[in-house]
Amino acid sequence: LTVVLMLLSLYWTSVVIMNVTQTTVAGVIGTFAFEKSSASSCCSMALTQSIIRSCTYSFGSICFGSLLNAIMIILRVLL
Repeated sequence: LTVVLMLLSLYWTSVVIMNVTQTTVAGVIGTFAFEKSSASSCCSMALTQSIIRSCTYSFGSICFGSLLNAIMIILRVLL
């Protein structure tokens, strides 16, 4: 049981990091599509604001979806 929970924790953490990155990139691309001037450089405010939105407003949804995804991965590994 301990090994299964540790694997779940590992998968969950990796999926959360992947999904926060994906949400941040989607936010930057969305900002670029609608407001090109604010996303014009590599270290623009669009990147900072997208990271903040991903880590605050969207973080609960990201964690819950990642938990469901990690549970499916664990079930697939065990079976």
